[in-house]
Amino acid sequence: MEAYIDSNYEGSMSDRRSTAGYYIFLCENLLVWMSKKESVISWSNVREEFRATTLGTCELLCMKNLFYYKSS
Repeated sequence: MEAYIDSNYEGSMSDRRSTAGYYIFLCENLLVWMSKKESVISWSNVREEFRATTLGTCELLCMKNLFYYKSS
């Protein structure tokens, strides 16, 4: 299982909100993807990257647990 996570700090110049997103693959097959415009304005790029990483990691752990329990 592979995950790609990224964020775009202040991606929208009209409201200065960032966009976070992730893709999760299993054996080159796309399982889950998400792209979300954040509801709050982040004051730093590090905070925005951390927020995106947290969202992606939570989803990755849920997918991992789902496949682990299904195969047991």
